[in-house]
Amino acid sequence: MALSLEETRLASPDRKRVVTLCASLQVPSLLAIIDPSRYGTMERLVRVTAYCCRFLANARTQAGERKIRARLSLLELQDAEKRWVRAIHAEAFPVSKTASGPIPVRAGVPLAALPPFVDTEGLLRDEDNTALVPPSSLLPLNGLVVELIVRLAHESELHAGLNQILAALRGRFWVVQGRQAVKRCIRACIICRKHDARPFCPLMSDFPPERVTPSFPFNRVGLDFSGPL
Repeated sequence: MALSLEETRLASPDRKRVVTLCASLQVPSLLAIIDPSRYGTMERLVRVTAYCCRFLANARTQAGERKIRARLSLLELQDAEKRWVRAIHAEAFPVSKTASGPIPVRAGVPLAALPPFVDTEGLLRDEDNTALVPPSSLLPLNGLVVELIVRLAHESELHAGLNQILAALRGRFWVVQGRQAVKRCIRACIICRKHDARPFCPLMSDFPPERVTPSFPFNRVGLDFSGPL
């Protein structure tokens, strides 16, 4: 019985099977792992993130090389803060996922007035603001982490005014439409609302008819029969 060409290929012992395995790896965002709404301050959020990063680093190293000290170092806190800034950039500015260097932005985009660039650490910074060394990191107007950052600057400046908070905030971060973000933080602050609230002014009652009705002098008088007490 004659075999077909396909059956001959399948029956041949020299034929090698090629198996192709395709895998899609998607790294979850930091916002999906740690919920910023569970933390009331940026400092607590950064410290929790730093402890989580230390745990992951210790899990990948041998027992003798692990960091077991109780206090967090400055580098660990800075790394945790940069992780949150990169997570905000990946969510709000997808253009920041490109390689390092200047980023072309079309007109009409909120970043068009601020020529952004990605530095060596993957942070989106403002290239136009040359007075700040290093340039400030760009942040969107909305977001839970952005609210925590603005609130931290507001409390660090002892509940100061809008311009002072905005100047202190722009030393490290440049929030798109930052004045609106600071105004929103001030309006939500209970201490500022108590300080700027207007005092209660009770309304005066109406005068009695005897004081507003025209009459002759001494038409209504009072006499003290008992004398001074």
